[in-house]
Amino acid sequence: MLQRGGRVKTVVIPSTSSEHIQPILRKVIVDGATLMTDEWKAYTGLGKYYSHYIVNHGAHEYANGVIHTNTIEGFWPWIKRMIMGVYHWTSKRHLQFYANEATFRYNTREMTDGTRLNHALSFIEGRIKYQQLVRA
Repeated sequence: MLQRGGRVKTVVIPSTSSEHIQPILRKVIVDGATLMTDEWKAYTGLGKYYSHYIVNHGAHEYANGVIHTNTIEGFWPWIKRMIMGVYHWTSKRHLQFYANEATFRYNTREMTDGTRLNHALSFIEGRIKYQQLVRA
């Protein structure tokens, strides 16, 4: 999910079905918000809660004025490049960690390297032992 002009949030889910997608959206996005998606069937029914606008990629529609999904579509290459270029492979067990890293990089993309490092270090509380790290 990506808030226009804001931050991206990633959540790894078991499938792309409505039963897995919609509860996450309902938890994160406030009722009445404007929601823009593609035509994926799992988004059906969200108009009950949101001002839901759809772009039909299947019909080669990628934008209709300000209605588009280009912003979130620009995020996916960050994850793909990270996995293919650095890690080469991921496991389901650690997929959320990879997604969190890509999310952090995307959300801090306009920071200088030094500012990003200081920002990352600001989240550290105490130390972590190797056994705690591999247990995650």
